Formats: sequence, structure tokens, C-alpha cells
Amino acid sequence: PPAPPPSPPAPPNPPPAPPPPPGCNGLVVYWDNFQVPPGTTGAVPDGWYSMNWRNMSIVNTTDPQLLQSGYSYAAQSQPNVAFNFEGRPVTLTHNTPGTRFSVGGFYATAAWREGLVLSVTGFAGGVQTATATATLSSIRTQFFAVTMQNVDTVTLSATGGVQNPAYVYGTRQFILDDFCVNPLAGGARMAPVQSGPITLKPNTHSGLF
Repeated sequence: PPAPPPSPPAPPNPPPAPPPPPGCNGLVVYWDNFQVPPGTTGAVPDGWYSMNWRNMSIVNTTDPQLLQSGYSYAAQSQPNVAFNFEGRPVTLTHNTPGTRFSVGGFYATAAWREGLVLSVTGFAGGVQTATATATLSSIRTQFFAVTMQNVDTVTLSATGGVQNPAYVYGTRQFILDDFCVNPLAGGARMAPVQSGPITLKPNTHSGLF
């Protein structure tokens, strides 16, 4: 009798999940579920991890146009990262207005300017409750151990820095990856996110430069 057909090969093991950022006791916000074609970017949709991310967009760091930039150093989990669109300030809130949450740190990189200063400010009920700054490199990423407790709004903005002479552009952009959001006990709840690939609506222009 003919030999039975060979068994199909076993599916490859999925890549291991990256370790959480140091000190993260909540959810780690990853951007890698989004499908971002090369040459495009897309705004982080409202409700991602139960948060709203004003002026935050996503890009695939394997895009060839980003090889000479801080983007090539920024990804902790591959391949996507988030950045402040056109260098604008970012505002982070819970998608249930007034709900409190805490931020437990994230990885940050300067896109184009060495010594870019990233300022993070927390508010509760319209009152500033905390602020922290970090000086970012455009040739390596770093963990920014910022802690914003019991806030309802967090802003992130960039100033200063000197354009890296190896890079073409000089926009004051910061890049974020593996962002830790800590829900409060009995307070904010972070909804689970879709596990499969998600098609991201592209921005009308990249906002990278």
C-alpha cells in the first residue's frame, strides 16, 4: 500500500512577549497589533486600552525612511512605536471622562534632536498634581520612570534639543513604547484589547517631519 502522506509541519511558536517595563504593576500598552504600511502613520484610536491619546500616532519602525533617525533605536516590542504627531503636545485621558488612573513609566527616545527635553504633567480635577522631565537621546532609548498617581489627565510635551547632524529633520518629536498604565484599585478599569491585527486608518500625511 502507498505510504501515508507526511504530517504537516508544526506551526512556529509565537514570539515571546517582551518583559514589562520596570515597576509596572498595571497594563503595558503595546502598539504592535496595528497594521501600519510603510510610508504611512495612523492616529492611536480613542479607547485603546480604555484611554484617549490626543495627538499620538503610530509608525512602523522598519520603514526605510526612518533608518536615519531615533526611530531605528526606539522599539522595545517590534515593530511599532507611538510618537507625538507633528511634534504637538500629547494629552492622555481615560475614555470615561473624569475617571482617575496612574502612569507607571515608559520607554522614550528623541526622534531627531539630541537632548530633547520631555515634560510629563499630571492633573486631577483641573489642578496640577505632579510633573517630571527627562532629557532624551536620539541614538538610544531609555526607560522614563515617571509616576503619575490618581490623575485624570496627563500631558506630554517636548522642548529644546539640538538636531542630530546625521538626521535630515529637526522636529521636536518624542517616541514612546511599552507605556505602563496602572488602573486604580476600585477605580479605572482598562478594557482588554483585540489580540489580532488591527487595520489602522492612515493619517492624511505622516506627521513625522
